Amino acid sequence: MKFFKKISIILFILFLSSTLIGQGIEFFHGSFDEALEKAKVENKLIFVDFYTSWCGPCKQMTKDIFPLEEVGNFYNEHFVCCKVDAEKGEGIALAKKYGIRGYPTFLFADANGNSVHRGIGGKRVEKFIELGKIALDPSKRLNAKKEKFESGKMSREEVLEYLNTLLSAGGNVTKVLNHHLSSLSEEETYSEETFKLIKNYAIRFEEEAFQFLITNREKYYPIVGKKKIEYFIYSKYRDAAFKLKSRGKSYENVMTNVSKNGFDYTERIGEYVEMMSCLILKKNAEQFIEKSKAYLQKHSSIDTKLNTFKVAAMFFIMVKGLDEYVLQLKDELLAADKNLEDDIYDSMGYGYLFGEKYEEALNCFNKIKVPLSNHTKKVIETIKKKMKHTQK
Repeated sequence: MKFFKKISIILFILFLSSTLIGQGIEFFHGSFDEALEKAKVENKLIFVDFYTSWCGPCKQMTKDIFPLEEVGNFYNEHFVCCKVDAEKGEGIALAKKYGIRGYPTFLFADANGNSVHRGIGGKRVEKFIELGKIALDPSKRLNAKKEKFESGKMSREEVLEYLNTLLSAGGNVTKVLNHHLSSLSEEETYSEETFKLIKNYAIRFEEEAFQFLITNREKYYPIVGKKKIEYFIYSKYRDAAFKLKSRGKSYENVMTNVSKNGFDYTERIGEYVEMMSCLILKKNAEQFIEKSKAYLQKHSSIDTKLNTFKVAAMFFIMVKGLDEYVLQLKDELLAADKNLEDDIYDSMGYGYLFGEKYEEALNCFNKIKVPLSNHTKKVIETIKKKMKHTQK
């Protein structure tokens, strides 16, 4: 469930950042064509915040980031800034024109309406300003990288950099990934580095690169490890099914693909999705605990219990009646393997954070022995600033 944790962390950082608000971004009130005319007169790019009424990160950006003085100073100086509801009025046609697929999407266009750069998802202040700075540099923009890629003049290193830029901008990486993979020798193809590429950039289970991995998985077993390969494939299907469920859609196509490729865990994926729906969608501790116990009794590996614990720990303060069960899982995991301490305290730290128990969160993070992730470091810094500001 890495996708959920990542989104939750971003939202939490944005929430904690909302302290002193100054004069922020001044959004243009008028049509998109009028904004283009203004951009021509002022010799600026256009910045467009594509949002929807139901998008949580969109609301957090509007509430906590756009009003900040340093953000306003930068964006007002360099861009004509617009907000566009992608599901209303002219926003529907604009979202279609620019291929907006996720929210919020931050689009940068020239005065003729040509897209030059974009970013996607809620962002911290420094990352949001950095996004704008990249848009101002023609050599670093997405459109410049796209032109160079399509001209065939990119080195392999540049292609890999372009892949990373595309992914962070919410772009479609499929064509670039497939191009890169097709350029590899057989030895390069069946390597741990290529497995990592597929793991990081084959976003959807339907993608050619992911299906290639499935077809040729036995060739990767001695290189990466059978257990690691099989768990990645299972988790890709599992998370895809839950994403569809969380959006109120059927995940039958996931199950069909699982069966088509000869895997026998359709029933397990269904059990997992229903179990996590009780927790994440319904916030019902009693139902989750009941289904979780049945699930863990049937699938009793330590990895399965750890994964279930990690997700439950994120909610164990916010969902009433869940705390005792999560602490029980923690004790069982530590009794089975003391080396799981770092994973356990990391997960509980975020659980305390999301429940706004900051001192408890810091205590958990302080127990982690391995180097902290950049996300966790940033969260700790933000919490300390927040606590210091509250004490004043």
